[in-house]
Amino acid sequence: MHLMDIEIYKLLKYRNTEEEQHLLAIELNQNLYLKSYWDNIRDLFCLNLPKKMDFFEISKVNIELGKFEGDKFEISRTNGIATYKIEDFNFNQFEKLSDLEKNIQSLDYIRSSLLDICNILNADTHHINLFNTICDKILSENFELARTFPKTTRWNKSRNIQAVTLMHHKPGGINVSVKFTNKDGDEIYTELIIENRFWESIYFDIWKGYWIDSKFIIENKNGDIFKTLTPP
Repeated sequence: MHLMDIEIYKLLKYRNTEEEQHLLAIELNQNLYLKSYWDNIRDLFCLNLPKKMDFFEISKVNIELGKFEGDKFEISRTNGIATYKIEDFNFNQFEKLSDLEKNIQSLDYIRSSLLDICNILNADTHHINLFNTICDKILSENFELARTFPKTTRWNKSRNIQAVTLMHHKPGGINVSVKFTNKDGDEIYTELIIENRFWESIYFDIWKGYWIDSKFIIENKNGDIFKTLTPP
């Protein structure tokens, strides 16, 4: 079992009852606001994790923010999902921070949680150094990452034009563009096809890419056409 995923979320205090429904709605809106920061940090961290990384048979770490009962760290040996709990989170204080401070604070939730887990499990310095290195890299790159998405990057039949799917991870969501290049790598045309969305919906929409004559087609996971692009 390998560590592949980290997730940060704020625990809900209220229930969907008549008395608490309006308070629950406020909490859900807060979580949507936090998601725009936390999902980006999560994506950046996971993309920088080494493939097939062994970490005490843990496959995912959930970081829960809010008042909790029981131990601050728990791990399921059946599915490898670990939970680390942080009590001292205040949404109003977080909201008042600058965007940069929000990103730094969010990254620190991951760093401090993983380092404390390392301490609890008596991890060696390899894991400690790796987690610190990843977090330092995210900070130095200003919480952004540009990468190619191979799943929908394809040459046409004549191999004289390549459709290259580019992802720009950043605070507020992911932008996806398709850049068409010739065989020398020169740019012919670029079109933005997705703006400021989260990974879960993006992955569904850009499931498959292929050429039909001079058109580049992107299908979603259901097999429906998501986008048709024709380079000039």
